[in-house]
Amino acid sequence: MNLENVQVGDTLILGLRRVVDSQIVTVDRLTKTQIIVNGKRYRKSNGYSVGKNICWGAARLMIPKEGEIEEIREARLHRKLVNDVDDACHINKLRAMSLEQLRQLNALLETS
Repeated sequence: MNLENVQVGDTLILGLRRVVDSQIVTVDRLTKTQIIVNGKRYRKSNGYSVGKNICWGAARLMIPKEGEIEEIREARLHRKLVNDVDDACHINKLRAMSLEQLRQLNALLETS
């Protein structure tokens, strides 16, 4: 992948193998051969981090495809909400709920 035409301010994806682990980033600065994002340097030629070995599973900068940014945002929000609900359902928090709150939670869970 060639990132030669990227400009300062462009939105890119710092991608990993799973969408939920990818980040949406903005180009801060450019040099002749590098893209700087959040103080880290990446090669324009392939998007991989400068000074790191290119290996399976390594993150790299990519130009987003249509709909990909929204897909990443939704996947990250989904993970956050799952974690929030998981934290909220800790047994001590459930024990502290009123009977009415537990009934409402149970009804919500039964409908999904």
